[in-house]
Amino acid sequence: MNRRQFIATTSATVASAGCTSLKQHPEKQIPIVDTHQHFWNLDRFKLNWLDEAPAVLKRSFRLNDYLAATKGLNIAKAIYLEVDVIPEQQKDEANFVIEISKNPKYPTVAGVISGRPENEGFAEYITLYRDNPHIKGLRRLMETTSDGFCLQQQFIESVQLLGNLGKHFEITIQPTQLNDALALVKRCPDTRFVIDHCGTADPKAFLPEA
Repeated sequence: MNRRQFIATTSATVASAGCTSLKQHPEKQIPIVDTHQHFWNLDRFKLNWLDEAPAVLKRSFRLNDYLAATKGLNIAKAIYLEVDVIPEQQKDEANFVIEISKNPKYPTVAGVISGRPENEGFAEYITLYRDNPHIKGLRRLMETTSDGFCLQQQFIESVQLLGNLGKHFEITIQPTQLNDALALVKRCPDTRFVIDHCGTADPKAFLPEA
């Protein structure tokens, strides 16, 4: 079971239970900052990974869908997290994030964008957002990359640049890549890191044997 399959089969149940409980007890609600907000518009963006995704994900999930799903939960602020658009649309996605973050009627106040730190043109790309307060960091999905991928010199220098620009780097890896991730962190002492999805741990790894 991979991460997306696990999310597709469990998130609806968990979200439903949590939402029902909170909505029934409004006095217990506290302001929530959603730091991992996903939504996508397939009329605007191409997401190649949807080709092999569960059927439930193969449609647009727009901001209005998010607002409807979280109604009554006291979402005070949210941070948009990139959705792995095709590389040609990464700038468009970043501009989209900036656009919605400026709109006071939405809870989204900033975003983490996509990029390719392994490419020589990365510095020119990320520097575009150097002084933009709505772009907080960058994520590069590495679950399907080879061992040592994030330890290429170009990759390391790009992640170091993120720190110099005041941006953080989000790591999305398989458990077998934790050593590589640790080595990258050590090479980039001035860059803040976020490990997404708890290192993509196997959800069945710690279950009692049948």
